[in-house]
Amino acid sequence: MKLLSLVFFACLCLSGLAQKTMETPIVATPPLQFTYQPIVLDNTMLVPLEDLVKNISILKTYEKPWIKLSFKDQAFLIKPNSIVAQRQDGETIDLPYRTFTISQGKYEVTFVPLRAVAQHLLIPVEVVDNNLFINNQIWETGTQKLIAADLEKQRVCAFEGTKLAMSFRICSGKPSTPTPTGIFEAYKKWPGWHSWKATEAVPYDGKMYNAIYFHGGAAFHGVESGNMRKRPSSHGCCRMFTTDSDLLYAWTPGKPEKDHLVPKKDRITVYVF
Repeated sequence: MKLLSLVFFACLCLSGLAQKTMETPIVATPPLQFTYQPIVLDNTMLVPLEDLVKNISILKTYEKPWIKLSFKDQAFLIKPNSIVAQRQDGETIDLPYRTFTISQGKYEVTFVPLRAVAQHLLIPVEVVDNNLFINNQIWETGTQKLIAADLEKQRVCAFEGTKLAMSFRICSGKPSTPTPTGIFEAYKKWPGWHSWKATEAVPYDGKMYNAIYFHGGAAFHGVESGNMRKRPSSHGCCRMFTTDSDLLYAWTPGKPEKDHLVPKKDRITVYVF
């Protein structure tokens, strides 16, 4: 009898534990966030290398001119601002899109092609229902608007999250007056045609259309078609065809206020590399 009582009591305890377990909600791991927004160029997702190093325990060392990336028993070498990489066995390969390093103040951010790095370090990467999983952990890619200009390819791209909204040819600064590179904000918008008057800081005149300023006097703006040369030839701005600048200007948030400044809440990030 005592044995039956003990068995019955044990069954009740197990039943209660099972019920409690079933009622306990499953708490999902919070998604990881990128420090800087990833972008997708030529069907290649480019992400900040520093976030992978921090959250996936990738070891980053330098073997100039290479950056060596190690994960568990795998290694992979990349060159900054280059399409060249090197496998663990020493064979040189081409990446689907070049790596690039841009600065924001004192900080430098290196963007790398995610799948290429993951493939050679054997890190699982997949997209499920528009959710990005890296090493079986969900990552948020964001939905914010962003402008990215690749000076090597002479292209400007507008993004909503990682979704490409539009892309246009540009004509950037010539070697003597290069377009500034880095991470900026679209801080000023000037609709229609206006002339930039020469100053001591910017000693040249310029006629611009629908200008979107991102750093000092540097802006994305339309020009007369004769000034859209196939090689970099501007004074530092990113020239565009007027029809293209109409679209980019209308897409960029913010109604300009005093001195054509965009309210801080409406300023979007600009990558120039």
